[in-house]
Amino acid sequence: MRCYKASQEQNDKLYRLIKMDITLLYNPTAGKGEFDLDSTLAFLTNYSANILAINTKEDDYRHALNSPADLLIIAGGDGTIEKIIRAMKKQGITNPIAILPFGNANNIANGLCVENNLAATLKSWHKGIFYPLSVGKATTPHTSYYFVESIGWGLFKNLLDSDHLHQHNDDTNKIQAGKKVALKEYSRLTPSNYEITLDSRDYSGHYLWVEIMNSKRMGPALSLAPDAVSHDRFLDVFLVAAHERKKLGNYLKSHYSNYATPEIETIKAKEIFIKTSKQFHIDDELSDPIEHQKKDVIQAHITLTEGTIPVVNTKFTSKPAKMIGDSRPK
Repeated sequence: MRCYKASQEQNDKLYRLIKMDITLLYNPTAGKGEFDLDSTLAFLTNYSANILAINTKEDDYRHALNSPADLLIIAGGDGTIEKIIRAMKKQGITNPIAILPFGNANNIANGLCVENNLAATLKSWHKGIFYPLSVGKATTPHTSYYFVESIGWGLFKNLLDSDHLHQHNDDTNKIQAGKKVALKEYSRLTPSNYEITLDSRDYSGHYLWVEIMNSKRMGPALSLAPDAVSHDRFLDVFLVAAHERKKLGNYLKSHYSNYATPEIETIKAKEIFIKTSKQFHIDDELSDPIEHQKKDVIQAHITLTEGTIPVVNTKFTSKPAKMIGDSRPK
């Protein structure tokens, strides 16, 4: 953990922002390890009063989230962003956040109109330009899970479980590695029975893949829900029926070389119930295996949590329609 205090001269420079307490949560190994802590801290000290820098690989980031902060800056990939946001929800923390995307896929930043631009981030914070981020919650008889990208059964869960994926851990392009594994795994999928209710409508059936999306993209930059919008208070449900294997294969093959969208349309829903005996994934993690030891059918109740997390938006110079207002401390 490293703490810094800017001098009065430094704080008088540039935009003369309201003095800020910033907690910087960074993953030094995200993506290709391109994050430069020293230059980031040097830049921030020209703008703000106090900076608490937390290495999410080493320091107790959960405890650091309780420190007074006007803004939480998360520098890392989707995995780092997800674990920070999950911790915020569990601890009841609602501070505005800013994202500096340093990952491979950067699915969350892509869906939230966020650029890796520290100067634009601070300018937008100063103007009160935020994008509301909804967070999903899945409740089972045993526990609850929060998710940012998606929760699902089938292909991506199998991909996380796959020995083939771990063989590509050192691949310089993890997105392409993930796509390679997905192409291998989809042909092995066997349809499973799911009892599914979407806003009181019955969608039960045999599916190869069930994915509940809270973002446009997930995993190795798979664009399953191109119409997903974080602030519309809907989840986007991607269902691949047993007879749609060819459509799925065509999508994965085309997506390998470009960012195609699938022929299978998503269904928007606010309240989802799914019954199955299959294990599932939450973002890039697997559900607790204890829940599935007896192979019993369990029900997951999936919704969006109350409220949203304000994310600094860097692609607008003024507040666009449907963006939340000024969430800065008064």
